[in-house]
Amino acid sequence: MSMKPVPFFYIFMLVCLTALPLWAKPFLHAPERVYTFDTLPEGSILTHRFTLHNTGDSELRILRVNPG
Repeated sequence: MSMKPVPFFYIFMLVCLTALPLWAKPFLHAPERVYTFDTLPEGSILTHRFTLHNTGDSELRILRVNPG
């Protein structure tokens, strides 16, 4: 019994599909990038919530946040 050779097309598709994650990248989309607080009394606690969206095709990790 001899095996049939694997067509070139199948090998090509296998290589393309396994290499696809190499081009995947996360992309951070922040509709509101800056927020300015009004004048407040000294000692006030300020809070604001930013909404972030990952519009890329890979996992986005936020490892560090620095307040401005």
